[in-house]
Amino acid sequence: MRIARVLLWVAAVALLSLGVAAWLFPDRASEQFPWSVSPFLAMTIGGWSIGTGLFAADAARDPRRDRAYPLVTYLGVFSLGQLLVVLAFADRLRLGVILTWPYLLGLGTALAGSVLAAVAWRQAAGDRDIDRDGNRRRSDGRSVPGWARVVVALFTLFVGSLALGTFIAGPEGAIAQGRVFPEPMSLFSIRAFSAFLFALTVASASLLVARRALPYHELARAGMYLLLPITFASLLNLDVFTVEGPLTFFYLASYVLVTLGLGWVLWAQRDDPALHPRREDHTPASP
Repeated sequence: MRIARVLLWVAAVALLSLGVAAWLFPDRASEQFPWSVSPFLAMTIGGWSIGTGLFAADAARDPRRDRAYPLVTYLGVFSLGQLLVVLAFADRLRLGVILTWPYLLGLGTALAGSVLAAVAWRQAAGDRDIDRDGNRRRSDGRSVPGWARVVVALFTLFVGSLALGTFIAGPEGAIAQGRVFPEPMSLFSIRAFSAFLFALTVASASLLVARRALPYHELARAGMYLLLPITFASLLNLDVFTVEGPLTFFYLASYVLVTLGLGWVLWAQRDDPALHPRREDHTPASP
């Protein structure tokens, strides 16, 4: 697990470097981006790069399986998907610009770290119920409420449909022409969106097998890492949203509503001791 954690920390630094640069300086970043993008799109992708970097840092900080597995699932699927997109559009990848290299480094180390973390969890599966002193660990206790499973199932279907839509979208479709996202996008960018959305789909779907509430809470908390910078990127660029593209307001409203809803849930759970266990007392359990 030590090597996995080091790789995840490297991924965190690389992706955060890219994300912060693209989010704070979108005009300059669009000129140094791995492929051709507008400043607003650079800022948006910078937002999900910040979030993904924080996912990696969170998983590296505390890689216990019961809390970190949905985060590592997202990281693995996201990095693999983005690397496949890079391979599919290799002729459009700009190797002579600065931001390409932290992007590729972040994706490669995130994928390797995720795989090694999963292998380490698999090897330690037989020891999950025994602590380092040989005593049986306590149970995490709180089960998943039915409403949470329903919400996650609906969210998975919704985001999965968006991932599919961006995967099959063509160069002449509504997405490419800027009638959904508020600016025209190349197929490279559309497929990158698809890989991002598919990673969220798989991570949220992985919660449906969880017997306890902790993984739900951890993915919801980490989800704010993604939602906040992406949502604020849109709010700081409201001039790109126009009445000529009404679906673009659906894009904006989706992020705002999910951010507010998730924020309310996390605030309501802020004092729940079952969802904020101390690391040294925590009981690893199967998801």
